[in-house]
Amino acid sequence: MANHAIPLSQQLQFKEYQSKLVRVAGSNKSASIIKGALYILSTGSGDFLQNYYINPWLKSVYTPDQYGSYLIGSFNSFVKGLYALEARKLGVTSLPPLGCLPAPAPYLVSMRVDVSPISTLMYSNSTRRLCGSNKRMLWDRDC
Repeated sequence: MANHAIPLSQQLQFKEYQSKLVRVAGSNKSASIIKGALYILSTGSGDFLQNYYINPWLKSVYTPDQYGSYLIGSFNSFVKGLYALEARKLGVTSLPPLGCLPAPAPYLVSMRVDVSPISTLMYSNSTRRLCGSNKRMLWDRDC
């Protein structure tokens, strides 16, 4: 299974998009577009699976909880980066629990990976962790 995940730090090419938008729509209109747009972000199982279980070095350095915390921290930085660039309407979704993703299921079985503790960890703590560190930006009452 090849690792084709792009790190969050490389996904944020928003400044480049903003520059292009200013050239096309002008400063005022582009600012309105940026602030009014809805940004859908996804994080969760795939990030964990495509990195932690594939890379033996990560498993030797991090426990599942530590790596989960690292992922949440990276995602928080990503969200703060978007917010600093004037993105305001952010929707965060998650992928299904690790054992429910159809593509990697055979891989996990062949590796004898018990994903239930990690699924519980990622999904029970991720919302609290995300909301707790981004309270100033969030207006969602679910936090």
